[in-house]
Amino acid sequence: METDYNEIDEGTDYVGYREAFSLIASKVRPVGIEEIPLVLSVDRIAAGDVAAQVSYPSADVSLKDGFAVKSVDVAAASMQNPASLKVTGSVFAGFKFDGEVKRGGAVKVCSGAPIPRGADAVVSGEFCEEVSPDEVFVKADAEPGRNILRAGGEVKAGATITMDSTTTKFCDQNGLFFRIRLRSYCKTLFLMSLPENRKIPVKYPS
Repeated sequence: METDYNEIDEGTDYVGYREAFSLIASKVRPVGIEEIPLVLSVDRIAAGDVAAQVSYPSADVSLKDGFAVKSVDVAAASMQNPASLKVTGSVFAGFKFDGEVKRGGAVKVCSGAPIPRGADAVVSGEFCEEVSPDEVFVKADAEPGRNILRAGGEVKAGATITMDSTTTKFCDQNGLFFRIRLRSYCKTLFLMSLPENRKIPVKYPS
């Protein structure tokens, strides 16, 4: 005898599935919408679409530790024929280089640092030899855009970063910032594109 596992027990002398479901559903009511700080939104349900207020990154940034250069200066660079460039400074993530990369020059950059004005490529550090504080041998070419993450490359201002009825998780906010900075690119929700004190409309899971 075959058993029908899809059969629903409607009950004989007790409340069956359909009646029990109807009784429960009739008592469930929407709990309303409230606005709370982003840090308190874990495991809550977004009550509407949330858009990024700023782009991420906000400027072109380096994807590698290395040297920001003009691609034309290293077009013929190789291990056997390195390009000698003058180092005119350095820049780190969170800071801005006030100068400009000119022909024959280079600026030392770390991953996440904004691209200095005048540079159009970054040569990774393993292909560079710092022969002095003022000079670097570049041993690889780099076409325009090499190792550069363009402004808004991850999230553009105005883009929807969480949708109505989406449950927010811990990595959607505080943890996400560190994941991005460590280049693991968690693409779940870019709530870090919102100000810390931004409030979003949420509702409890139903």
